[in-house]
Amino acid sequence: NHVGKPSSYALAQEVADYAITLVKDDNHMVPLQRGDAGQTLVLIFVSDVHGDYGHVLEREIRSRVQGATVIYIDRRNADVAAAGIATLASKAQRIIAATFSMSQPAPIEAGASSASGLAAQGSAGILRNILDTAGDKTVVLALGSPYSILNFPTERSYMCTYSFVTTSERAAVKALFGEIPIHGKLPVTLP
Repeated sequence: NHVGKPSSYALAQEVADYAITLVKDDNHMVPLQRGDAGQTLVLIFVSDVHGDYGHVLEREIRSRVQGATVIYIDRRNADVAAAGIATLASKAQRIIAATFSMSQPAPIEAGASSASGLAAQGSAGILRNILDTAGDKTVVLALGSPYSILNFPTERSYMCTYSFVTTSERAAVKALFGEIPIHGKLPVTLP
């Protein structure tokens, strides 16, 4: 039984590292600089802000950017947080938007809810607004389904992990800061 051995954790991390795919980097965001290169805003879109998702990602980013502002967003706090986030986004030098997609990867039909990509319309509205107003300084990390890009065609920099386990959170940050080479290729075709 190899489960729980340090070697199996190392293998799991290696697999997660290798899977990272930089789908798009039109605004040349990747790799990010370490340290406080201006104000860094980190938005973590989750289904529940009281859950476990995003904490490893936050810790890994904070170890590289000590002054980062990190905000967790779910369907309950999205509408309340939207105005404050818009203000912070306008002042930030760079924005990392991490989406933890919990639902089935199905393309969204026109006019339908975008719940497959994000928790709810409120969260999706926040991300859309950021991409419209600050897209040049934003990189989106899709933890889970790569299909969330279908809801946000204005994304200029987009990286996916295919999984939201903690090894993927760690791998995403390492790739984001240029600490590991990015090998991944999309196993699906995205328009």
